[in-house]
Amino acid sequence: MTTTASLILDRLHDPEKLESLYRQNPEAFRETVDELIRASPDSIVLRVWRARLEHNQTVPSAKHGTKLWYALGICLAVGALVRFPAIAFEEWWYYPRFGPLWIILGLAGYFLVRRPDRALLMTGVILAAIATGYVSLLPTTRLGEDWYYTDSVVMALIHLPIALWCYLGLVFLGNSWRDVRARVRFLHYNGELVILTSVVGLGGLV
Repeated sequence: MTTTASLILDRLHDPEKLESLYRQNPEAFRETVDELIRASPDSIVLRVWRARLEHNQTVPSAKHGTKLWYALGICLAVGALVRFPAIAFEEWWYYPRFGPLWIILGLAGYFLVRRPDRALLMTGVILAAIATGYVSLLPTTRLGEDWYYTDSVVMALIHLPIALWCYLGLVFLGNSWRDVRARVRFLHYNGELVILTSVVGLGGLV
């Protein structure tokens, strides 16, 4: 039994806590309710929740439209951060430092729009400020007419996106980070992201 399933069963007769659990991770909650109702089809509480969740899926709300505009705003902001500063800076200096930073934080911002979490939002702001200052101070070495990065700087630029990816995972999983099924969904999401990015990249080369 997954962690989410155990939490639902423990709070089955506590409406406030059950609602709070649903808001923390609606997708995981919906999947778990479907599984639990197959095991306990006579549960009135589970049947009510399934009816509510199915109704939410079929009836669009104004909130969804608002979230769409937020998502579009994030896309435009990330696009501007990735492209516009490159006009003022050398590409070899700017993109290795800031490209992964803005893209991963932009993805994290999208998931925060879908599932707002004040603690994770503040963590992201602090992380972005620290990472921006850190990569800005990384030194470059000049040899003749060429500039290059030392091995230690290269390793720092490699490991920073990994640290940001861990933060993205926390935002994606929310309070379900202990749930194995939720972790698998995050890995599945990353696989789809790599495939779609590769397809778009190959399309741009044609």
